[in-house]
Amino acid sequence: MKTYVIDGKNIQDTMHDWYGMVLTEDQVRGILDSHPSFMAEVAECGFDIVAREKMADYVCEKIGINTHWPLYEDTVEYTDEFYEKFALASEKHNYEWLGKSI
Repeated sequence: MKTYVIDGKNIQDTMHDWYGMVLTEDQVRGILDSHPSFMAEVAECGFDIVAREKMADYVCEKIGINTHWPLYEDTVEYTDEFYEKFALASEKHNYEWLGKSI
């Protein structure tokens, strides 16, 4: 499996470590190709916290969850509901997810 390394960081490993997502080469490429300005931003600025959050949100968009990945200021109710929706949608769209993020 090909991995995407930007600024010394592997996108797939980073998304696995921070979000519990097991993204394939095709899934990463599909998101990057769908968002050329994001791809340019990552190439220029690296795969930092902002890029990780955007990538998580783009995965949500790709699997039909039209909301953002939970942030620290979100309520427990929002976070729990989000994770329930994400678990179902990720399975339906063949995105492997290991569970709640750190």
